[in-house]
Amino acid sequence: MGLSAAYGEKSLTGYSYGAGSGGDTTSTGVVIGGTEYTIHTFTSSGAFTVTRPGFFDVLIFAGGAGGGSGIATVSGGGGGGGGYVSQTIYLGTNATITVGGGGATNVSGSGSGVGAVHSAGGGHGASASPYLPPAIGGSGGGGSTYGYNPARYLTGAAAVVSGVSGFAGGTGNAVDYDGGAGGGGATAIGANNSGKNGGDGGAGYNVSSFIGGSALYKAGGGGGGSGNTGSGGSGGSSVGGAGGTQAAGSSASANTAGGGGGCSGDRTANGGSGGSGIVYIRYATNRGFTTNTPGSTKNGYGTATGGSSSSITDGGMTYTLLSFTTDGTLTVSQAGLFDVMCVGGGGGSVSTQYYGGEGSGGGGGGLVLITQLYLVAGTYTADVGAGGAGVGAGYGHEGSMSILYDTKQANVCAIGLGGGGGAGAWHGNAIPVAGNPGGASYRSGYGGTAAAASLSPIGYSGGNSDGSTFSGGGGGAGGNASGSTAGIGRTTSFTGASLTLGIGGGGGTSSAHGNTATTANSGNGANGRQISSNAAANNGIEGAIYVRFRT
Repeated sequence: MGLSAAYGEKSLTGYSYGAGSGGDTTSTGVVIGGTEYTIHTFTSSGAFTVTRPGFFDVLIFAGGAGGGSGIATVSGGGGGGGGYVSQTIYLGTNATITVGGGGATNVSGSGSGVGAVHSAGGGHGASASPYLPPAIGGSGGGGSTYGYNPARYLTGAAAVVSGVSGFAGGTGNAVDYDGGAGGGGATAIGANNSGKNGGDGGAGYNVSSFIGGSALYKAGGGGGGSGNTGSGGSGGSSVGGAGGTQAAGSSASANTAGGGGGCSGDRTANGGSGGSGIVYIRYATNRGFTTNTPGSTKNGYGTATGGSSSSITDGGMTYTLLSFTTDGTLTVSQAGLFDVMCVGGGGGSVSTQYYGGEGSGGGGGGLVLITQLYLVAGTYTADVGAGGAGVGAGYGHEGSMSILYDTKQANVCAIGLGGGGGAGAWHGNAIPVAGNPGGASYRSGYGGTAAAASLSPIGYSGGNSDGSTFSGGGGGAGGNASGSTAGIGRTTSFTGASLTLGIGGGGGTSSAHGNTATTANSGNGANGRQISSNAAANNGIEGAIYVRFRT
């Protein structure tokens, strides 16, 4: 839920709720818990016009993911439901609203957002055609089932923040012709398969606590596909797509944020598509917030401790900056506004010690910068994302997310998503991920295909390979990769000094390793290795979290 009902004050002290216009529908006079709200609903991307600056509660659902495709003997996992964020933010100007689309078969959902506050798309289900492991997302994709698949294909993928943005997908087992596992939902883990029967998708989120009215669920996981007999899993809360019963998976409906169902394991067919997301914005007409008095030097900003503290100047303003380069706790002693920047860990690369050469670069960590985010007094977890590990073959590991979240209220405050790992020789195409994907690999005469990021507009695409002289570079926090040239990072003065963060790893060529800066806590992707150089893989660089407030 939003924080207003729990922390609002009936007397308007300091900053109060704002007002605005926009959306596909507007509901007025909605009473929830004794508070009267106006609610704006966005079923497609647009703009929210702020007519009075102030606080707004937002409930953001990203697009659900596609279910996994199948072949004879291998079923597809259910797609994860779109991730969600429930938060109170301050808006002083108009905000761009992004409603993420649902992912097609084997494709993760796209992110939704209000300005810079975003939720991550659901992670796609495990696929047998082509072989893809389930993907991390707002809720994770369900695992597949096959006797020769490594654990990475069987194990359900994690949620971006387990129990906060959503839940993990279920896990399959290494038995041919069995069913696939269900995708994770907003409020529950996807079910494991039961023999030939696919696992059910995880349960969704009841939005009536935010918008009033009767129960209405969003972001249920997709069901896993059946085996060559048995039944496909049900979609979570009846909004995820059902897994196929000796058939292709079913799709989730528009604006449900549900995951698509996985295909059954007795045919070569597609999983269902995920449902598009939805965004709700509300503001109260009879409650406000207590912050510092407007016009003071703090100008509504709160006070906090944690990490490494320093005094900085940016844009002529003096701030206290709290830097988290390792995991820690942010303690907010005085509620108010805070600026937050998170950069995720960079993706790892693949060695060139096998199969004649790989060389693709890892994606840079995703970067999110949010100004004037309202935080209540209390403790928040600052979880700094590690760089993805380099591997000998297959795919480099994705970097971990850098996340600031409130465990008490189960709210994600800010996420810097991890960069994708580079692709290996026998996995020429890069994997779509929520952050910036790694590049495509050189594969003995076959050019791998780059992947697009699933959290537009924050993520950027990896680069293609020509299959001969170069492998793809990783996408960066500031732009797409182009061939072996990595995506640029994002340059910011948030910390009082100019920093460039989230640079993609350069793709290896036939004559040289890719170029990548290895600055600590930069979230840069690992560089690709020179093709056929017999060089070991590199790890991605860890990320960081920065929080600042005026002094």
